[in-house]
Amino acid sequence: MLRLPIVTERLVLRAPRDDDLDPLREFYEDPVAVRHVGAAVAWTDEGIRAWHRRVVAALGDHGYTAYTVETGADGAVVGFCGLMPNAAGVPELCSGFVRRCWRERYLREAFEAVVAHAQRDPDLMAIEACWAVDDPARHYFESFLVARGFTFVRSAPFRPGGPPMRHYAWRAPAPWPGGIL
Repeated sequence: MLRLPIVTERLVLRAPRDDDLDPLREFYEDPVAVRHVGAAVAWTDEGIRAWHRRVVAALGDHGYTAYTVETGADGAVVGFCGLMPNAAGVPELCSGFVRRCWRERYLREAFEAVVAHAQRDPDLMAIEACWAVDDPARHYFESFLVARGFTFVRSAPFRPGGPPMRHYAWRAPAPWPGGIL
């Protein structure tokens, strides 16, 4: 289980709360922003509430979730970043940031913190990630993942009929047979 809050130089990643829904609508209702996370269209109000319920439940059920990301300077909610169980139950990196903050490189800072914490967690034996093929940040994301031990697995849509995505996986190193030398 990842300890919260996760604090970086400029951000605070914390457990999601119900009052996060309104500031995050700027992301969920932006068709350009959601296209890069595997969604074809902006989310409906019911879709936003259903996702939020899953995010809140994941923290209790799995010990990790899509954490709310706030700026440390003023506490403004600018997105979410963390891990959510995928269809196979494997923790998968996920994120979404309001478009007006994209140039601030908050995603990079948040991903670095989440991955560093997750890879040190002895209960997490695998992490998966996917990224939209047409996302302008894809090459940065791929180099970030490879530098942290992720390998490319396949290209496939996140959801049937969705945009093409590149999928990656990280596996915890196997323990040395027989223990310490």
